[in-house]
Amino acid sequence: MGRGGNSFSASGTYHVASTHGSTYMLTLAGSATPGGTFTGAVTGKGSKTLTESATLDFGNGDTLSYDTLSQASNGQSAGTYTITGGTGKYVGATGSGTHTSAGGIPDGTWTMSGTVSN
Repeated sequence: MGRGGNSFSASGTYHVASTHGSTYMLTLAGSATPGGTFTGAVTGKGSKTLTESATLDFGNGDTLSYDTLSQASNGQSAGTYTITGGTGKYVGATGSGTHTSAGGIPDGTWTMSGTVSN
């Protein structure tokens, strides 16, 4: 990736791996452009206002980490993400955009769209 913002999008499925009160952990699987297929993990907190930290693992030492802030209602959420870094080809990555999810416990789908740069 070069300097400046590049278009970034990702989508996939999530599975609620565990919950404890308002804290939860999710596993992710999906595909991103750029990046390709990935698995991932999310730790989050909240019931109506959700704060999450996630890492997408593309293999070969390439990971992308981001934080989200969203509002949830009736099994759906919408909000923003901010890329906080990564490893491999995403070392020093920054960016931001929007994300949505639909589903509930234990499974659902999600998408995100915005920019990534490093």
